[in-house]
Amino acid sequence: MCSSRAKTIKACGPKVSSNQYLSGDQARISDRDVATLVALGWHAPDRPPPQPGVKNWSGGSPNFYVDLDAPVDASCIARMAVTTLQLVLEVPSVATLRYYAFSKSQGRLLFSDLGIGLSDS
Repeated sequence: MCSSRAKTIKACGPKVSSNQYLSGDQARISDRDVATLVALGWHAPDRPPPQPGVKNWSGGSPNFYVDLDAPVDASCIARMAVTTLQLVLEVPSVATLRYYAFSKSQGRLLFSDLGIGLSDS
């Protein structure tokens, strides 16, 4: 598990989508994958998805998550993410990755330094 003791990231809250947000049999996270995620240091989902118009600031997440205070060891989070992509999400290669990022206030966000393709949705 990662500790809050290194690099230059100010705060970090990485997440892995839970079955509450996934559809189709192939996209679902199995019980074995849940155990792997927890063993890797992810917290299991511990609350339902937010309801439209209702703010829930009580902590936790409807997804698998890690909450770390600053400073965060960026290399540890990177290892955790790569291991999750390989073991749980079965991503065969970084070349197959695509991303989509947005902000309610800024709209679509572009990160050209990621070195991975942009998704249409």
